[in-house]
Amino acid sequence: MYISVSGRSSGNNENVLHRSVLKHRVPGSAPGMPRAPHFTAIRNTLILMVFIDVAAFSIIFPIIPDLMEYYLTRIFAAGVDDLRRVTVAGISLSRDDVAVILGGLLTSIWAFLQFFSAPLWGRLSDKIGRKKILMLSATGLSLAHVLWGFATSLPVFFAYRMLGGIMGGHIGVAHAAMADITEKKDRTRYMGMLGAAAGSGMIIGPVMGGLLGHPAMQGVISDIPFFHPFSLCAFASALLFAVNALFLIRMPETRKNHRMDEAVEYTGLNLRLDVPIPGFRLLALLNFIYCFSLAGVELLLPYFYKQRYDLPPSSIGMVFLFIGSVMVAAQIMLIPFLLRHMSEKTMILAGFMIIPVPLALCVNVAPEMAYSLAYIFPVALGASVIGPAVMGTTSHLVPPDRQGHSLGILTSYGSLAYATGPLITSALYGATGLDSAAIISSCLFLLGAGLATRIGGTQKSSTA
Repeated sequence: MYISVSGRSSGNNENVLHRSVLKHRVPGSAPGMPRAPHFTAIRNTLILMVFIDVAAFSIIFPIIPDLMEYYLTRIFAAGVDDLRRVTVAGISLSRDDVAVILGGLLTSIWAFLQFFSAPLWGRLSDKIGRKKILMLSATGLSLAHVLWGFATSLPVFFAYRMLGGIMGGHIGVAHAAMADITEKKDRTRYMGMLGAAAGSGMIIGPVMGGLLGHPAMQGVISDIPFFHPFSLCAFASALLFAVNALFLIRMPETRKNHRMDEAVEYTGLNLRLDVPIPGFRLLALLNFIYCFSLAGVELLLPYFYKQRYDLPPSSIGMVFLFIGSVMVAAQIMLIPFLLRHMSEKTMILAGFMIIPVPLALCVNVAPEMAYSLAYIFPVALGASVIGPAVMGTTSHLVPPDRQGHSLGILTSYGSLAYATGPLITSALYGATGLDSAAIISSCLFLLGAGLATRIGGTQKSSTA
């Protein structure tokens, strides 16, 4: 049954109109949308956009340890290579500890600014449309990565991270655009497609970063004036974001009626979790725990493989290739299967439960790299399920006129998790070591599983 978004009584004439709309609505259009003639084009553009976005963003992943080492050598005095320990605020830290903490700080800046920008982009997309915001974000991200290409000093690198964080809070807008054109019963499946696109980007991006950040490539590019050893990685990311902006030019707008419901009012940043939707706060909390824990794992993995197995960036990129392949396969094949056999609540619960033990074993007991990959397999599997299930469940609860803002808030608090997660995880790494930091991340996933049991029951979704 179609329910008026505003909640006001509509009368018989409007009911007739609603029945007519539903009768003539083509498959793939959301309830209340008369037609979605460009559904396939919009869907494919959004999937491609997310793929390119994540590929460009994740190029930096395998080079983070070497990148931090590069900036450390420019921070400390000459002869720093002979130093084994440094003192920060009276605490003695090894050089590896400082590199991890610096990496956590630089990762957090990007995500912390996304915390503020995501709901603003979401709110603006509700008013002026999704396409304009997505194009603006892609253009801004391209310019930010050009700046990184010339960031031979840490302050310029900080400026790049800040600009990228401000322009990067658009993923919630992409999810809102997908929600605009899909029916509720199919929404988690299409959110899963966006997740699969992100996983595919996670395959390509780190591999590109590993190859472009290879020591041989670093030696060639660093001899060019104004460039640094990782400029190729930066310019590759900038090019991908520019391509994204070009693809988005031809995408039709998904939110035709830009007028927001009169009952919906926004003031300031409106980052409070005051969306009057039952269950929204719990889903936002679960998304926060998921992103917080996952951000810590993503920070630890490059250092783990570099320090434990002495892998170069190209080999670390292959590890991310494996992880991304697992996530893509799960989101293409596993999620549709699960949607036919269980509720989204059960999917979220299962995703949280499958991660903790393998994650702890991977970092603490894996004697060889092959064992670590065997342990990381279920971690990637669980992570691939949680995100789309949480986004899909949230989009079910939220009326069309608040999709952008509500999913923007969800993305925003996910960004806050990505801001605080690396900071706290890197601090734990410095204080307790890699093994303990991984165990604490595992415990957080267990906490998420406990909270997931409190989600209200949902019906099994049909993928037909």
